[in-house]
Amino acid sequence: MKKNILIIGLLIMLLIPINVKAKFDSLNLEQSLKAEGITPNLGDYQENDKQVTIYLFRGQGCTHCEDFLNYLNSIVNTYGNYFKLRSFEVWHNKTNDKLKNAVGSYLGYDVNNENEFGVPFIVIGNKSFIGYREESNEEILNAITEEYNSEEKHDILKLLIDYEEEEMNDMTIVMWVGIIVVVCTVVDIILKSVQNKKLNERLDSIERVIKIKNSK
Repeated sequence: MKKNILIIGLLIMLLIPINVKAKFDSLNLEQSLKAEGITPNLGDYQENDKQVTIYLFRGQGCTHCEDFLNYLNSIVNTYGNYFKLRSFEVWHNKTNDKLKNAVGSYLGYDVNNENEFGVPFIVIGNKSFIGYREESNEEILNAITEEYNSEEKHDILKLLIDYEEEEMNDMTIVMWVGIIVVVCTVVDIILKSVQNKKLNERLDSIERVIKIKNSK
């Protein structure tokens, strides 16, 4: 009986839906600048759907993260129509840190090596940068303009969600195979239990008949 309960419990757990789209806390360009104590110099800057999304994983108070934000603030009046920013603070937000590691793993980084995979972690289209230094400005700007002018857009979060959904579809197939196996096992146990009960009843009946016969 205990075995049956465990199997049924497993079946129920397998049927519980899994939410793969967690919610993350992100800031736009203006909010990110203010969060680091930087005075925004945005002019008439506005976000739109055509802009390239720069994903920035940062730590609150990280000097190199602040330097990168200062760089964006300095070019927004010239190149603001090319990009928008989504920044994720990871030092104090564990959910955002998990997202950073998921993105890093997807892009092939060793996320467990803190010496090589830290902040700022910047993703622009299909280009990514770990750390920031002034010498990278031209390469970063080229990544922004190339992605903006590219016919094939690369949005890392969309790619990651699509990848996870594909993985979940594969897991769903495995899950249903497991459910079928569990159901078949439960049915087999029940049938055997019923058969054994009937067999025991017949044996008891035969035993009673033999006892009555021998008593005569």
